[in-house]
Amino acid sequence: MPSYPSWGIAAVAARASPHGGRAKIAIAAALLGAPPLLIFDESLNGLDPLAAWEVKRIIRAVAASGCHAVIISTHVVEAVPGLCTRAVLLAEGRIARDWDARQLAEADSDAFEAEVMQALKAGASAPA
Repeated sequence: MPSYPSWGIAAVAARASPHGGRAKIAIAAALLGAPPLLIFDESLNGLDPLAAWEVKRIIRAVAASGCHAVIISTHVVEAVPGLCTRAVLLAEGRIARDWDARQLAEADSDAFEAEVMQALKAGASAPA
């Protein structure tokens, strides 16, 4: 199993608090067996700011380890540029917009959020 700088599975479980504890324990459990693909589905929902920061830090470390491909599904739009090297916006079951690593690196969270909202508005007004 790969080791991650500044944290490990035991540390994640030991530091689990009521706020975000379940998310951190779920991540630790998902890492058992070192799967090649990890899917984080709404991992930031309902977390207090400290827990969300810790979960984002863990997701970045897992992705940077090179041991896992990481897919994040989230409605927390402002977190995407800081977490992802590629983003795809799905609306009505279709790809409404996508961003590559350069576009995400250059985007601040407000501008990215505005682009997402613009794409969603355009999709909502398009005929089905």
